[in-house]
Amino acid sequence: MKAVTVLEPIGNITAETCAAVDDLGRDSHAKGILRFAGADAIAGPLDILRRLEKANKPAFRLLLAGVGVLAAAVLVARWKNTVDVQTIGLIGAYVVGFAALLTVFTVIFQDPTQKKALSWFATIIFIVWSVSVFISALLPGKTPFAPTPCLVWFWEDCGKTTGNIAAKLLKTVTLTRPDGEPISINVDEFIRTFPWFEPRNNKDVSEVLLDSGSIYVTEPAFDVANLVKAGGVVIIRLTRPNDGPVWINPRQIIDMTGEIFSPTLKITRIRFRSTSQGVKEDRETILKLIKESGG
Repeated sequence: MKAVTVLEPIGNITAETCAAVDDLGRDSHAKGILRFAGADAIAGPLDILRRLEKANKPAFRLLLAGVGVLAAAVLVARWKNTVDVQTIGLIGAYVVGFAALLTVFTVIFQDPTQKKALSWFATIIFIVWSVSVFISALLPGKTPFAPTPCLVWFWEDCGKTTGNIAAKLLKTVTLTRPDGEPISINVDEFIRTFPWFEPRNNKDVSEVLLDSGSIYVTEPAFDVANLVKAGGVVIIRLTRPNDGPVWINPRQIIDMTGEIFSPTLKITRIRFRSTSQGVKEDRETILKLIKESGG
């Protein structure tokens, strides 16, 4: 038998080998990213911080400094009763998210210059924000910075955010009289509110009935009800005989009776300690609304 030798051009083998090595490197990098992402999804926040420490020590140290500043801000804000548990939880989520972002930068970007620039840019933003939160918590209302909750819930309306948190923590809501003067009310004293036209000032206002009596405020009745609700008070919306809305605190209800309002309209008369309110809903409907609202 004769041996047969098959020869291939050396140049082709070299080119194919180099291409295979390049593909292997790209595949390895891509698999590394996928493994990193999958591991973090399983391992959680502590593993994200551990990976960041290994991948980018300077950024990790600055992150710890920012965490220390935020921790101090949270302690001060809780001491001054200006943030709630949800706000503190969101601050913690920001810390973990920022650490994950820095770690992803470190893994994805291979160019050292790009990696360093992005890492430092993100770290500086985080540190500036952390210091702003601390100063805002330490000196509320005395600095150019927004209130602490507004810096955390930055995408929401600042006035509503601070009002909701104040109602929840302090059980007080600050409203505005028709003459522009602020007035604070205790949410536990709230009985009802509805839109009202005040002829003296020729403007639409809201009547707010409290245990201590009625006041008129410029905030829409819907907003007043939401602020009181944020303070932990159950609120139900009913309909007055003139088809206008009324928001009621069911815990203030003493009794309910049926009543003929006109030859064509029967209403339910809701009685409170100091007054009463007629509504178009019948007793069964009102009781159902109270049950659904948790009252």
